This record gives sequence, C-alpha cells and structure tokens, in this order.
Amino acid sequence: MKNFLAVGFSLFLPFLLQAAPDSISAEKAIQAKGSITISDGSSFYTFREDGSFQSGPRGLSGRVITGKWKIRNDRPMSIFIVDGEWSWMNGSSLNDDFGRIVFDIRPGVFRKTSAEERQFTLSGEVFECYFLIDELNHKAK
Repeated sequence: MKNFLAVGFSLFLPFLLQAAPDSISAEKAIQAKGSITISDGSSFYTFREDGSFQSGPRGLSGRVITGKWKIRNDRPMSIFIVDGEWSWMNGSSLNDDFGRIVFDIRPGVFRKTSAEERQFTLSGEVFECYFLIDELNHKAK
C-alpha cells in the first residue's frame, strides 16, 4: 500500500506544481508591467525593468536591500541574482554592508495589493508566485 501511494503521489506531483493557466514568468511580468513586487509575508522584494532592486520589511523594522538585479540564463527557471547594499530600517546598520541574494522565482499572477500592503510596498500589485531564496550572503564591495 505504501508503494502504491508513493507511485501515485509521484505521478501527480508534476500536475500539482504546474503554474496556473494564466500565469506568466517573472521575466515576462517585468517586461509587461515595468516591475514586479513579491512578498514572503514579512518582507517585500521589488524588481524593476531598469535592473534596480529594493526590498524592505512589511512592518516597522527589518532588513532593507537596495541594489541591482540580473537574470541567470543557464537554468530553465527564472533565477534572479541581486547584489546590493544592506541596511536596517529603524535600527543600527553597518557601513558598506554589501551582500548577494539569489531568488528562484516561478511563474505567477498579479493581484491588487490591500491598503495595508501599500503602506510598505508602495506597489499597486503583488506578483503572487512560488519563490525560493536560493542564496543569501555577505560579500565584499
């Protein structure tokens, strides 16, 4: 019985992980709208068409990253590499604190932001998608 369930689950897993029919890739979403903002519930991350990046907390305190992003083209998914300066909103920060954060962003759809979300993201829409933070580390400037 256990093997039957494992085989059944493995057969249906690809269908469960497929994006919604009206979803688009993050790269195409940025091209279409000029930017995307994604959120994990505690932070927001905005990727603009000009290559600029901004992140911040969805609250009164937290990490802020300001920098530039580029896409990694050697993988089939949308891998976004962000290099930027890290600081802290409403807290002490180190001078010249630079780091890298790498996102694996899957296809998604746009959703209007709530009034509460707009207090922090300043964006009228959020790109709802599944994403992973694949790498997060400090680096020399």
